[in-house]
Amino acid sequence: MSSARRFLLRLARFFRRDRAEHELAREIDAHLTLLEQEYARRGLPPDEARLAARRAFGNVESAKEEQRDARSFPWLEDLRRDLGYGARTLARTPGFSVVAISTLALGIGAVTVIYSVLRNVVLDPFPYSRSDRMVNVLLNDASGRRVRGPSFPAAEFLDYHAQATAFEDVVGTSTEPVHWASEGGTERLMIAWMTANGFDFLGVRPLLGRVFGEADVAPGAPPVGVLNHRAWVRLFAADPAVIGRTLMLDGHPWTVVGVMPPRFEWNIVDLWLPAALNPADDPRSARGTRAFQAHLRPGVSPREAEAQLNLIGARRAAQFPKDYPPQFRFQVITVIDWVVREFRGVLYTLFGAVTLLLVIACCNVANMLLARATT
Repeated sequence: MSSARRFLLRLARFFRRDRAEHELAREIDAHLTLLEQEYARRGLPPDEARLAARRAFGNVESAKEEQRDARSFPWLEDLRRDLGYGARTLARTPGFSVVAISTLALGIGAVTVIYSVLRNVVLDPFPYSRSDRMVNVLLNDASGRRVRGPSFPAAEFLDYHAQATAFEDVVGTSTEPVHWASEGGTERLMIAWMTANGFDFLGVRPLLGRVFGEADVAPGAPPVGVLNHRAWVRLFAADPAVIGRTLMLDGHPWTVVGVMPPRFEWNIVDLWLPAALNPADDPRSARGTRAFQAHLRPGVSPREAEAQLNLIGARRAAQFPKDYPPQFRFQVITVIDWVVREFRGVLYTLFGAVTLLLVIACCNVANMLLARATT
């Protein structure tokens, strides 16, 4: 008999205990009857043959236990008995049971809620690859006031991107509102202009269709875009046929080529559009400035990246003195720290507090059990 068939038979016997017990009792009775008949053929009276058969067979209940263990799962049977015993014990003292369960539920529920917040805000806030090495680049003056960043003019962005070796890869993004002309009227949408490597940088696969790449920013390439999942549901009722649909944005046609999964909210926009950076772009326009975000190379710290950017910045400041304050320094901050900021300490404090609450709840229930046992 195969192991899979044996497993299924054991599982069936566990869920059909009454029938299994009946079959086991019949088998044992059949064995005893055969032994009794054997001793009767040897010339023993019926009563003596019955006693001899029972002596030869051994303890009936022990034989049943051995067969139950062989035919079912002993640990599952023990668990069933323990749960049944626990349920009967709780039912005998409903008042005590309600207080104990409510106390533990309060502590466990509080810890679960705060840990969920801590995990989604501090420990693993982004569904992006290498999010622990994702950083923002800022330019501050001597007093610490931000001069630029995370958005930089296209020419400056490209210069730092080309010279900085502390970064594994760099992405540039900027947002602006547009008007979508549909059959039902005009609606305002938020779009993000993204460098062609944006989705490779983030490492998230689309839910439908594809994402854009270098070929989509080449001269003469048709304009394409990728929809946010929330916008796909709100604007198109989650219709899969949206792939290939043309959207008129500020009078220009853009073809939808993909839809991102639900948790993907980079820049919190409705649509991502590819756009190559050009040093001649107007720095006052959305396409002429980009948020400078990068992945640090493995083993490179934010402080080391800052030192490298400060050297590059000093050379640029000598060429373009009007673009920089007399004294400045770059700041490289992880995106997690950028989002969480001062809330990190608050969340850790809350998690410690609710953990202590759970410990107190467990101690209270233990004291209640001791008092009940003493009584």
